[in-house]
Amino acid sequence: MRVIEASFKEWNPENKKQTAPFMDDAINDDFVLIDKEHQVVVAAQIRIKPDLEATCSQISRLIRHDVKWAVDSARLSGIKSANRVFGTLEPNKLRRRYGCTPANLDRDNPGLANLLGEISLSNFELFKEIDLHRANEHKRIVDEAINPDWLIAGSPYTSGVINNSAALPYHKDSGNLIGSWSAMLSIRKNMNGGHLHLPEYGVTFGIPDRSVTIFNGQALWHGVTPMIAAKKDAYRFTIVWYAKKKICQCGCAKDEANRAAVEASRIL
Repeated sequence: MRVIEASFKEWNPENKKQTAPFMDDAINDDFVLIDKEHQVVVAAQIRIKPDLEATCSQISRLIRHDVKWAVDSARLSGIKSANRVFGTLEPNKLRRRYGCTPANLDRDNPGLANLLGEISLSNFELFKEIDLHRANEHKRIVDEAINPDWLIAGSPYTSGVINNSAALPYHKDSGNLIGSWSAMLSIRKNMNGGHLHLPEYGVTFGIPDRSVTIFNGQALWHGVTPMIAAKKDAYRFTIVWYAKKKICQCGCAKDEANRAAVEASRIL
C-alpha cells in the first residue's frame, strides 16, 4: 500500500460555512497518510474486501431505491444535508426521545441495517490492519464508555449517517467520543468531485467507489469538494460509522426503555 508522509499545519476555517474548493490533486489509490514529524497514522483510504462486493451492491440498491431522504442532521455539528442516520440515537427531549433508541432507518429498513452491520465489522478489521495499536485504543475507549447494547453489530461504532451527494463544509465531528475514529464507505457512480480534503495536512482523498476512509473525524478538520454529475444517473453516497459521545450516558436497552417510558409519562 502507498504511504504518504505530510506535516501538520495549524488551520481553521474562515467561517462556519467555508467549503472546500475544487481539487485536481485527489488521490484515488489505496494509501496511508502518516504524520511526518511524529510518524503516526493520520488516515487511510483502502478498497473494501472482495468478499463484500456483493454486500455493497445490495446496499447501493437499497439506498437508491428504498430509503426516504430527509434534510436534517442528528449530529452536533448542526450541518444540514440530505441524509439518514442509523444505529443508535441518543436522548433528545426536543424530539420527544427520552432514552437511547435505534434510529428509524433500523426499524424501517432492517435488511439495510443488517448489511450496514456487516460493513461496520469489516471497517474495524481494516482499521486493525492499518494501525492495530490505534484500532485497539479506539475499541478500548468505546468499550469502557458505552453499553454493548448500543453498538452496531458488536463493532466499536454506535451510530452512522448516510449522506446523499452532500458537499459538506469544513467541520469537525464534535459529537464523536473523544479518541475514537470514524470509518466512511463511498458508493458512487458518474459523479465528479466529492473528494475529502484534510487542510491541516494538505491532502485530498479521492473517495473512489467502494473505498473505506478511516480517520479521526473528531480531531481533524475535513470538508468535501464540489460535485458535478457526469450523467443523469450520477450519485455519491458516503456512509459514515462513528461512536457518539452522548451515548455514554445510556444504560442497557431495557433500562433505557423504562427510562423513556417514565420520562414520557411525566410529560403527559
